[in-house]
Amino acid sequence: MVLVVDEDEPVRLETANLVREGIEGVSVLTANSVATATDTLDNQSVDVLVTGYNLPEENGLVLADTVRDRSPGTGTILYTKAETVETESFEDVVVEFLAKDDPNATEELLALIEQAGPEQTQAAHPVPENEPARLEATERALLASEQVLEPLQEIATLTRDHFETSAGAVGFVLRDRQEVLANSGEMELPTVREDSLATHTIIAEDGVLAVEDTRTDPRFSEIPEIQSVGIRSYLGAAISTPEGHVVGTLSVYDERPREFTPADYEYIKRLGTLAGEILALATGGDSQ
Repeated sequence: MVLVVDEDEPVRLETANLVREGIEGVSVLTANSVATATDTLDNQSVDVLVTGYNLPEENGLVLADTVRDRSPGTGTILYTKAETVETESFEDVVVEFLAKDDPNATEELLALIEQAGPEQTQAAHPVPENEPARLEATERALLASEQVLEPLQEIATLTRDHFETSAGAVGFVLRDRQEVLANSGEMELPTVREDSLATHTIIAEDGVLAVEDTRTDPRFSEIPEIQSVGIRSYLGAAISTPEGHVVGTLSVYDERPREFTPADYEYIKRLGTLAGEILALATGGDSQ
């Protein structure tokens, strides 16, 4: 997914068409300002940002910095005429710079975008084999989830009460973050995907992950975002669409280590299935 941002409509459309025609399998969104681009990023994960420098509210480097804060894995390319950029402003922003007036600018732009694709797969967390399709399904489920917040919150609460844990939660696993939709409890849960237990749950065998003690589990013992909030034990079940895309998890978190039984696995798996069925009612299935 590529987001092209430029205040000049003909230039913006020309760049978007160049990317669509030059790279097989790419999807392209466009925006004409920092505000419009930010709104897009609130509703859609983006792999690569291609932005001009002169934008209505702020310059392209400000937008690049915003994107990096929200989504550290997004590749960012400043694509503009060289003379328009104040080079000293690059000091604190990590961005690829490509001058439009370079003789090979179009070829280099496509090469930079294609390079960003493999880099996204080199994440510091496990990634499902069907990740692109899974992410699309997750975005749709997240948009529809507002219609079923109340029953999902009730499921999170029922699960926490059943296991008598510190927190129960329903969350979506997006490209770079865990979006906690319903949280029953006072525990603050990790939101960065690679720091979350949920990102391991979505690839777990049989759709359930149990961690008896995070302090002795090498996957989680050195993650400050887990240890600092006191998460010692965890049980999570995948939430899937009818087509089998795992969009999120139903999870419980506790401040004490504990063992989980096969009956525990079965219970949370059944409620995770129920959460998926409720989401399917909101989305009308995952037909796209």
